Amino acid sequence: MIPPLPEPPSEDSVPPAIDPGAVLGARLASRLRRLGLAGIASAILEAGAPLAPLIGQLLYVAQPTLGLFLPRRAIGDWAKWLDQPGNLTALIEDLDQPAPQPDDHPTHSRFV
Repeated sequence: MIPPLPEPPSEDSVPPAIDPGAVLGARLASRLRRLGLAGIASAILEAGAPLAPLIGQLLYVAQPTLGLFLPRRAIGDWAKWLDQPGNLTALIEDLDQPAPQPDDHPTHSRFV
């Protein structure tokens, strides 16, 4: 006799999937902050926001050629990110937030 199959996990026990768009935006915001370019990047992105879907479509078209120089998956990820309207707005809002300050009292200091 064949034993019954186990029950599939409930939706409550499955961890939420990580949104790749959120990861791309967060990494870009972090990199721009480290370079001290958050303010200027925010202004440029806000001015160019209407062009984001067009640039995303151009990346899709140019992906075969750009794939000779860059990873095709990364090009596709950026094209998809630019096509989703809320991503650029979220990035601009993230860049407009003050940078997180480092903790004044580190708990892992070797002099404690």
